[in-house]
Amino acid sequence: IQKVSPTHHRASAIALIRLSAALVGIPASQIVGLLSDSFRGEDSSPLPRFYALRNALLCTWTVSITGVIAYLLSMRYYREDVEHARESERRHTIQSTPLISRKSTAIS
Repeated sequence: IQKVSPTHHRASAIALIRLSAALVGIPASQIVGLLSDSFRGEDSSPLPRFYALRNALLCTWTVSITGVIAYLLSMRYYREDVEHARESERRHTIQSTPLISRKSTAIS
């Protein structure tokens, strides 16, 4: 994220990544629990509960595999994006100026 984002957009890019990770990660345990309960049905003995939880956890691998595929596909555009970010940084150089200047601007 640091290399493909121009300097003036890095904070927003990182915030967006963290927000999307939280939106996917926070409900993950509840989803696994719901899947496990639906696979188990009404049986409350230990072995079916174990197999239901195992199957629910195996179902969540599809999300991980989807993420891996998305990252592999995005690698194709990585070099272009880094160059685009550098070009954008060159165009949008921010000149630093002091907040308070030494010249007095008092009204006379």
